[in-house]
Amino acid sequence: WLLLAMLYPGPIFRGEVFQSSDAGNADAFERAGDALLATGEYPLWNPFLFAGMPSFGSLAYVKYLYPPTTVFNFLQNQLRFAPLTWLLGHLLLGGLGMAWFLSRWKLAVGHLVLGAAAWLLFPKLVAWGVHGHGSKVMAAAYLPWIVGWSLRIMDTGRRRAVGLTGLCLGLQILCGHIQITYYTLLITGWLTLWTAAWPLEVPLRAVRAAVRWRRWGLVILGLAIGFLIGGIMLVPVHDYAGISIRGQDTAGGGGVGLDYATGWSLAPGETGTFVLPSAAGFGKATYLGHMPFTDYPNYFGLLLILIAAVGWSTGRRRGLVIWAVMALLAVFVSFGNLGFGFYEWLYGWLPFFNKFRIPSMVLIVVAFTLAVWAARGAASWAQADEPLIPPKVLPALLGLAGLLLLLGGGASLLKGGYERGLTALAEAAGRQVAPILVEEAWRLHRADLIRIGLILLTAGAACWFALRQAAFRDRGLVWVLVLLVVVDLMGVNSRIVHPERSLVEVGRDTAGRPRLVAAQPMGRAYVRSERDQAGPDAAALAAA
Repeated sequence: WLLLAMLYPGPIFRGEVFQSSDAGNADAFERAGDALLATGEYPLWNPFLFAGMPSFGSLAYVKYLYPPTTVFNFLQNQLRFAPLTWLLGHLLLGGLGMAWFLSRWKLAVGHLVLGAAAWLLFPKLVAWGVHGHGSKVMAAAYLPWIVGWSLRIMDTGRRRAVGLTGLCLGLQILCGHIQITYYTLLITGWLTLWTAAWPLEVPLRAVRAAVRWRRWGLVILGLAIGFLIGGIMLVPVHDYAGISIRGQDTAGGGGVGLDYATGWSLAPGETGTFVLPSAAGFGKATYLGHMPFTDYPNYFGLLLILIAAVGWSTGRRRGLVIWAVMALLAVFVSFGNLGFGFYEWLYGWLPFFNKFRIPSMVLIVVAFTLAVWAARGAASWAQADEPLIPPKVLPALLGLAGLLLLLGGGASLLKGGYERGLTALAEAAGRQVAPILVEEAWRLHRADLIRIGLILLTAGAACWFALRQAAFRDRGLVWVLVLLVVVDLMGVNSRIVHPERSLVEVGRDTAGRPRLVAAQPMGRAYVRSERDQAGPDAAALAAA
């Protein structure tokens, strides 16, 4: 709750909501659906768009389909809870799910909080909530629960784990974002298959192969239960897909066209945003990369990556390799048609993969991997369990990286190289390079260098002190790391939640000439539907 209060003070304390085009479209669709529902007919069709389109089959209006909605509607409408209680509730569910998932390794509370913080504060997850992609956030909240219960089946083979796997998957499907469910199934299949064939955890290596494969069959049974629960949505969506844009852009209606599907591919040259959020320009007018546009970077943080890498230690190496390969494959998928042909190969061969778009969305897999292994890596380093990075090397690495970034930003030593690199990236992406945009991007990048440099220096000092103080190493270090990871990610997320404070977009002056202006705020006061008046053309549209 504390993390959410820091991240979303407007929705929690002032009852605000976020304004975006996607959120506005969803509100309009809901208004039309509710009006028809009030007459006693469930709206399977919306007559106001494209001379009519399916509302249920397109997942644009699926009221009463997802059971928890009844609870949230009661809290928000009858008890007057905050309007975004549904979003905050699912984020809380996701954070608790990550903490519960990490508890399988008997980690201390601080390490559970570290993993949960890394998961909840992943900038892409935050941006989904802010920019009206609530179904993605809802579906992502179930990801650690589904993967966790699937691995519990592999651990014990208990029927309860089978049932809970099915229940969680069914609820995730009913959230209505099949692409996140697809990635969840890929993670689950990848980890459980390896667990059956080449056990990742030491205790399972003593279990006979026949038993492991029998348990893997129970995982399939649990997933099948989830599909049965979600069938009420999957069947009409499957029927509609063949005549929607997802089935008309290829020969035979097989899937969405490749060019359209890969519109938000992450160019390999933009992977620097994994550790420096403004490496390609942060977003809005300052973004100069290959995507059509973006309002946020795909950022994980150098501190989080280094902590995760320390998880390579005795008894954990096999597991880290399998998880790392999974994350690396996800990065290759995120390249879309800008990479090495991997996405095109999956597009042609992996079932249902050609129904999806926005390749960079798969980076949720990398975020999940880093959240898990940052918690495990911090515990491994504290236990001096033969880590990949020796205990004395980690503080030096953190301190050196922090010093370089601090000097590069504070003394502007990296300004020339950054501006040349950003200009080259923009030219490769076919964008016009206005010097004022490059200057604005450097302003953001310089602030990032200074902030991240100070964070890494502090982390290095804390790790160095932990080598000399066993009590601090056992109990205090992890909480320092939690604080530093939160500060690191909040520095990025604050720009997403409050773009008006630091980001710019292109506006017009009184003469109609383009000029840079402060970005529009995302938060606004909530107006309840009974007090929201229809526009002047609503009656004419309704009559038509």
